[in-house]
Amino acid sequence: MVKKHHKKKQGGCSATFTMNKQTHEHMRNFTKEMVEYGGNLMFDMKTRTLNAGDTDTGKYNGISMERGVVDWHSHPARCKNDNMCALGLPSPADLANILVGALYGSSAHLVYAKEGTYLIQVSADLIRQLKKDDRKHTMLSSALDQIDKHFEALHKHFLVSHITYREYMKLWMNEISDYGFNVKLFEKNTLPSIHIVFDCHFLKRKHPFIPRIDVPGGIGKHV
Repeated sequence: MVKKHHKKKQGGCSATFTMNKQTHEHMRNFTKEMVEYGGNLMFDMKTRTLNAGDTDTGKYNGISMERGVVDWHSHPARCKNDNMCALGLPSPADLANILVGALYGSSAHLVYAKEGTYLIQVSADLIRQLKKDDRKHTMLSSALDQIDKHFEALHKHFLVSHITYREYMKLWMNEISDYGFNVKLFEKNTLPSIHIVFDCHFLKRKHPFIPRIDVPGGIGKHV
């Protein structure tokens, strides 16, 4: 459990971390299940690796989970029935929750899918812009609305078109950057490496710990 610290400026330090191999393989196996799993990750500052933290179990197409400076969730690789199949790509709801989490201190999110592991990070420029928003969060609301409408429309187009899923993935990856997201796919079982921004006081931690974030009202949880 992370002890309470005096507030310090967020984002003073950064480093590249790699997923622990055993943890990564365990999370890859979650894609074989018929429900989503998710949670936060534990930092090991000495080895610059990420390990499992809190893990929660959700439903086939949703989960409520503990957030962290780095968090993750899985997408089932199999169809629940003839009328419902989950795509590996992050959904519009995923993108909205990742964006909100980034405003409260999340540095990266991983989505484990059949085709590999997606690393999603929000650009520093977009975070700075949204933090200048007024108390009514009008800019954030507008951004979330645009993301939802655009990627829902893109998904519906894919369902009625004749393009392959691989072609759709390429189209999705090309368009997501226009909305301030940096996304990389680590195909199959490739270990993700993540450049993470964190508070400099984390460097003093000699033992592995879970850096958590608090998103008011639970709006940053995947549901």
